[in-house]
Amino acid sequence: MDTQELGRKLRELRGQSGLTQRKLAQLVGVNYSYVSKIEKGVVSPPSEKLIGRLASALGTDEEELLALAGHIPFDVTEILKKREGARAFNGSFVQRALGFFLNRRSSYLLGDAGSFGAKLRDLRKSAGFTQRKVADDVGISAAYLSKLEKDSLPPPRGRVIEKLADVLHVGRDGLMILAGRIPSGLAEMLKTREAW
Repeated sequence: MDTQELGRKLRELRGQSGLTQRKLAQLVGVNYSYVSKIEKGVVSPPSEKLIGRLASALGTDEEELLALAGHIPFDVTEILKKREGARAFNGSFVQRALGFFLNRRSSYLLGDAGSFGAKLRDLRKSAGFTQRKVADDVGISAAYLSKLEKDSLPPPRGRVIEKLADVLHVGRDGLMILAGRIPSGLAEMLKTREAW
């Protein structure tokens, strides 16, 4: 996945629609500097939810933007789960798929940051938020967030990670993996593998 490619596509679509970065940011509910950073490819791709709002505001195909951002569309996931029934989803297939998913996502997410706390801090700063703002929006204390960013505490529970991802406009799965947790959708898939 190339963040530069997603940025180029968004810049092109925004230009075609005649929107400024500020106007697009207002339409999708983010800070205009965040739109600028996405277009420059200097931040992690936005969450699936934000991709949907961007696609709607730009009048384009959501699936193309999801693919450029490295997200697998829901319908593709469903097709993969059902493909060839139980034979396609035996234990070794699940293990290989999980290994590939974890390696690709965690290496992409970590980049130069190296830890959950460092990446969390980078994402917060890239979004232009203070610790207090993020903590208030997530429902945790600023002191707790500070300790997370310094890696003084282990990564939080799944619900807190999901709230952090939503506030920072990044994919939930990526932060879950970075925190050493299996994303909920993948966990459900693994739990029900006997049914495949």
